[in-house]
Amino acid sequence: MDRYLSDEELRRIQRLIATPQPSEKPAETGRPIYQWMGPYRLHQRLSPRSWLATTDEDASLSVVRILGSNLPKRRLDQIARRLERLARLSHPVLSIQGKLQSCETCHYLVREYVPGRNLAQVEVPPGTALYVAYQIANALQFAHERRQAHGRLTPQNILLDSVGNPYVVDFQIRRLEEQGLITDSVEPELDVTDMGTLFLSLITGLPLGEVLMTDPLRMLKPVSPPVDPLLLNIATRVLGKDSFPSAGALADALGEACRYAYADPEPDTGLLEKFQRHAAKKAVK
Repeated sequence: MDRYLSDEELRRIQRLIATPQPSEKPAETGRPIYQWMGPYRLHQRLSPRSWLATTDEDASLSVVRILGSNLPKRRLDQIARRLERLARLSHPVLSIQGKLQSCETCHYLVREYVPGRNLAQVEVPPGTALYVAYQIANALQFAHERRQAHGRLTPQNILLDSVGNPYVVDFQIRRLEEQGLITDSVEPELDVTDMGTLFLSLITGLPLGEVLMTDPLRMLKPVSPPVDPLLLNIATRVLGKDSFPSAGALADALGEACRYAYADPEPDTGLLEKFQRHAAKKAVK
């Protein structure tokens, strides 16, 4: 079955998923600093390199991320070309770095601000976690098919809006910030590995640093009887030798689980039993 959920299916799931609840610990956004970077007024520090910003001409929020100072022209040209290629990745889940700017000797990136909290700051209900994981895997496959990879997928660069829609930010930020010239190598395998670990964190509720230090198969949060064996099968494959060869293959499995989780009719019990047997064999191994 096609991994891509139809627009109607996605809209129905969006209506059904629970709104993520913020964690008890508030986000550490830092104190207002009101400094300027070129035309951008910096309001709050979001990370060691990033600030929430506005301009006098435009009240809409942007994110300014510092790259460094006194970068050589050849490197700046490489970054500009890289951003130009990334700008072609038009996908609703991918929030791409918008443009490269400079203020005297300091160079920085500017992107549109995405309202929401990152996955490290929210508790995601199991049903929503399944939908979020599908959306991210699907978006990664979209990028990989166009010879682009994220390169550093973590809970901190996955944002959720008020109804649980995910947005992937800081695309290729590690490569843009690294010293030296930027290589053209694409590493989708790293994204697939990171996506698998992220899925385990989402579906167990464990922090990313703990999910592989325990037995995540025993920590899976139940979604519904028809879906739980499918999740067990996906988690077993992520952890085992029969791992998913691509983000698209993982999206296939997650999309099928989404259909079972949010389907109106009763699921095909024959297909369900097949997955249960497969998951049981994997669990024994």
